[in-house]
Amino acid sequence: MFGIRQFRSEGFLSYIVYDRALAAVLIDPRLDLMGDYREFLLERGLKPVWAVDTRLHADHPSAIHLVAGEFGVPNSHPPRKLKQGDRIEVGSLAFNVLTVSGPTEDSIALYLEKAGDGREGIVFSGEAAGQGLSDSLKKLPPSTLLFPAYCLGDLLFSTVKAELEGKEPLSPSSSIGVTKYALKLKEQGAGCLFLDVREPGEFQAGHMPGARNMPLSEVALHLDEISKAKRVYVSCLSGGRSLLAAKTLSYLGLPDVVNVTGGYRAWLQAELPTEKG
Repeated sequence: MFGIRQFRSEGFLSYIVYDRALAAVLIDPRLDLMGDYREFLLERGLKPVWAVDTRLHADHPSAIHLVAGEFGVPNSHPPRKLKQGDRIEVGSLAFNVLTVSGPTEDSIALYLEKAGDGREGIVFSGEAAGQGLSDSLKKLPPSTLLFPAYCLGDLLFSTVKAELEGKEPLSPSSSIGVTKYALKLKEQGAGCLFLDVREPGEFQAGHMPGARNMPLSEVALHLDEISKAKRVYVSCLSGGRSLLAAKTLSYLGLPDVVNVTGGYRAWLQAELPTEKG
């Protein structure tokens, strides 16, 4: 098992990345999100073993010293300042440190070349998505997933290929209301994916019959599978998270991505059938 949980606040992104043995690293932790980190770590039974800032966060308070002190883990600040060529290990996951031209001269990226389960090429960068790439990242395989520290275009993630192409953030191909979506779910058209990007607990408490749960933070890990679909429908609770996912998939070149307007909340208001579990 390899997992990523993304946290968003004011356009800034932070992450908890963990392996099969539940060892975890906190990347770019924010002070105002410490409660969210603690809750997720407890919920998943994760044990932090590293805390890393990929850039100097002059625009908001970093929680890296609080994380290091609370969990007794090493961090990327002096005297352990990370640099090009360094390597950190998080259980079975090994990250190589790359220097990038982020907003501060000490900006870095963490490159996970092999993550197990057949996944290769994931980088967590101090650079912003949609603003080009440093030379060190341009050399990575085009399919490498890119998780930025900051994003101007409401994207979840990108790829090296998309950044080299200089793509502009896009709106999803189209949207659909819940009444029409109910018919699509019932038909289960060939080649279509019907994704619910809420968290597992939300999905189990109640969901649209025929939808498949794929938490927002895990969409990137299923990109190869999603890219093969003829059409992708995306829903969530009210339409916000699904719009993020739909925008990201459209940005990455998927030709037919449909956002479900109003999400599960609108579904309930329309008194459509639901399932649990």
